[in-house]
Amino acid sequence: MNNTQKLLERQAKEHKKLFEKFMIDEKYLHLHGTEFHMVFYLKGKRNTGFGLISPDSNVPLDSFDDALGKIALLYTNAGSINQNGGQRARINMDPFNRTWECLDKILHEITLSDEQKYNYEYCYQALSQTMELQKEQVKLYDEFIQLMRMKIHEGFQTEDIDYMLNVSGEMDYIQYKQLTSEFNSIDKYKYISEDIHQKKELAKFVSFEVKRYLKQFASDKQKLQAEIQKVTYVDQMEKLTKEEHLELVKQKILREQEQGNINLRKEIRFPKFI
Repeated sequence: MNNTQKLLERQAKEHKKLFEKFMIDEKYLHLHGTEFHMVFYLKGKRNTGFGLISPDSNVPLDSFDDALGKIALLYTNAGSINQNGGQRARINMDPFNRTWECLDKILHEITLSDEQKYNYEYCYQALSQTMELQKEQVKLYDEFIQLMRMKIHEGFQTEDIDYMLNVSGEMDYIQYKQLTSEFNSIDKYKYISEDIHQKKELAKFVSFEVKRYLKQFASDKQKLQAEIQKVTYVDQMEKLTKEEHLELVKQKILREQEQGNINLRKEIRFPKFI
């Protein structure tokens, strides 16, 4: 155990209550020329309190306040990206890939009417966009995981928090674009599903699985509406540029965190802000 760890453990013990154990979290922040570490107190498996400590005994209260806000942002964004971003990065893309391959064959090997061509090409392009966005989602998540593995040992800087805010915005943008693209394609998928059912020359290109995927894509309206509502923060959000969308999400996160910090300042065991 190095000297810094000894100092941190000594501070954590000073604020420990009877029968409590404590855990100094491995995620810590470099700020104002020192380090800030979160310590969590437990009785059994139940969390009973938390504090913010530093190996530097001369840190002013306003620096602790600044650090609390930033480390809260670190925890909030890291947790959200790891859970929500990870779930979306692991989405099974087989239905999208196989349906895209099917539509690709039909568009290149069958002469379609103007109406058919419009609907098939619309869904083909929508699927292409969804799959490209998914590649970006996976890339963002993988890069985030690499950063976390590295920074757990090195400690986090303020620029890492800015990076996470940007990743949160990027992932939100990807989710919004994917969901709205799927929603706007519902009627076209319904058209294609019925068209394939009626025309034998098309049916031979479509496997049983793809027929099932098409019906699923055509019937998710209520589910998609609910999901879109969760990531819609202003009216006419679809008209925002990507940069405007990212800034909107960033400001939303910062506002919500500032509100959350009010309670954190009240609940924190050490240092005392109120």
